[in-house]
Amino acid sequence: MRVEIDACPFGLVLRSCGYSEFTGYIEGAVVGQGNYDSTNETAIAVTMLNGDGNNMRLGIEAWEGIHVLLQNAALEISESFAQQKDIVNSTGKNGPGIRCHYLQV
Repeated sequence: MRVEIDACPFGLVLRSCGYSEFTGYIEGAVVGQGNYDSTNETAIAVTMLNGDGNNMRLGIEAWEGIHVLLQNAALEISESFAQQKDIVNSTGKNGPGIRCHYLQV
C-alpha cells in the first residue's frame, strides 16, 4: 500500500496488521504548528499494535516526535529520508534516523 500523509501529528495507525508492505511518506508534525499540540501530545508517525511480517519503506520529514511505536509487533522498516525540522546540510538527510519505541504489556 502507498501512504501519503501530510500535516498530521499521528500518521499511520495499524492494529492486527500482518504480512503487508507500505511505501510513501509521512510529514508535518513540528512544535509550534497549529495542528500539533506538543504540550499535550507526542507525535507518532507509525503506530503498530499486534502485527507481524510487515515491511515499510517510508520517508518521514519535518518531524518532531516518535517515528515508530510498536506493541506486540514485528516490523521491518527502512526510511528513505528522515529529516527533522531544520535541515543542517545540503543533502536534506540529517536527523536521527529511525527512532523506535516499544510498549511492554
